[in-house]
Amino acid sequence: MFSNFPALRLLRISIVFLISLFIVSNVSAGILGAMENSLIVSVLRAAAKTYLVFTGLEKIKQDSIYRIQKMDDKKFNKDYAAVQPYFAKSRGNDGFKPGLSKVEAATIIKSLTKKRISLLIDSVPPPVVAAMFRRYILNRQNLTSPHRNQ
Repeated sequence: MFSNFPALRLLRISIVFLISLFIVSNVSAGILGAMENSLIVSVLRAAAKTYLVFTGLEKIKQDSIYRIQKMDDKKFNKDYAAVQPYFAKSRGNDGFKPGLSKVEAATIIKSLTKKRISLLIDSVPPPVVAAMFRRYILNRQNLTSPHRNQ
């Protein structure tokens, strides 16, 4: 539906470039270093914010609450514990306290605005975003590797 928007085409090109850069830099022993991290973080944050604009706030909130409700408590607690310190340090905290329940998380999500979500996106430190992206790419490579079952 939004494929004709120039911003989305540019975003797609940027993501493909980012993935290519990641693969090439791994092959070349990470020569790009900090510049690579900065590029990864910039593209991922732009992608998240673009997704927020084009998907719609209410849809994102509903999807997030649904995913949280479907999670078992152990997975929720593990995932939340990984991001809570960054959200708690962000401006306006919004109640992201340690040990938050799924019901409390849903209440916070319902109250979020686009601006607040954008601030939360920016609150995760660049090294953490880059590391999460690398982990995601490596997991995807392992899932698609023809040698993974050997």
